[in-house]
Amino acid sequence: MREILFRAKRTSNARWVEGYFFKDGEKSCYIRYSDTDYHIYPETLCEFTGFYDTSGRRIFESDILRVWHSEKPENFTDFLVYLCEPTGNWVAVSLNSKLEVYDLFKLTLAVRYEVVDNAFDNMEKISEEAFRKE
Repeated sequence: MREILFRAKRTSNARWVEGYFFKDGEKSCYIRYSDTDYHIYPETLCEFTGFYDTSGRRIFESDILRVWHSEKPENFTDFLVYLCEPTGNWVAVSLNSKLEVYDLFKLTLAVRYEVVDNAFDNMEKISEEAFRKE
């Protein structure tokens, strides 16, 4: 069974916190970690996909995943992870001009794949790579 876990940025210091998400009324959103409830920015809320990278790090929605297609260190593609709501599958879209979409499970069959960043901390990189001309 997949662990249900979330990550978001805390309103107190903009640091990431992982734990269990809940709402207090209509507007306030929190993540509970251990015995502490952290008020979060709801727009940064990311769900754990149930997958881990080759280093054992959890892969969350909005993570940037670097996937190596061979043993050559320069032969990689960066992908943005997200939930495809119509199908309910975790997918990744390549951050290059092709904008290819892959099922996340299929990417985990690559030679190596690692979380290198996330969309919220690196929006400029996503914009530059997604709209770069090749």
